[in-house]
Amino acid sequence: MRKSQAFESTYMRTEDLNGKEHELIIDKVEMAEISNPETKRTETKPVVYFKGREKGLILNHTNWDALEQGYGEESDHWHGWPMILYPTTTRFGSSNVACMRIRIPKASTEKDAPPSSDGEAPPPGDADAPPNGEAESAPF
Repeated sequence: MRKSQAFESTYMRTEDLNGKEHELIIDKVEMAEISNPETKRTETKPVVYFKGREKGLILNHTNWDALEQGYGEESDHWHGWPMILYPTTTRFGSSNVACMRIRIPKASTEKDAPPSSDGEAPPPGDADAPPNGEAESAPF
C-alpha cells in the first residue's frame, strides 16, 4: 500500500497523476474552505473540478495564471475547456518538491474559437467526452 492510498485526500495530489500528464475538461471552479496543516488555519481557495472526476485541484497562483492566460480572467467562462495537468517539481525553500502544473493544449485558446452569440467563446468539442480515454485509467 502506498501512502497516498493509506491517507486519502479530498483534493488531487501529485501522486494521483501516477507520473503521467492528463488532459482534463474543466467542469467548474468553486471557492472552498481548505485546512492548512502547517498553520492550523482554514483558508478559502479556488478549486477547479473536472468532467468525469471526483477530486478537484486546489489552484495556486501559478496554475490560476496558466488558466487565465489560456481562457481569460473570468473563471466562470472556463467551463468545458481542456487543460493538461502534469507532474513536475518546484523549489520550496531549499528543497525541490513534487507539484502539478497546468498547460493549455495548443489549439484550445479563446482566440482560436469563434465567439458565440453572447460574445463569449464557446467550449470546443464535446465537453462531456473523456479525452483520450483517460477517465477510465486515472485514479482521481
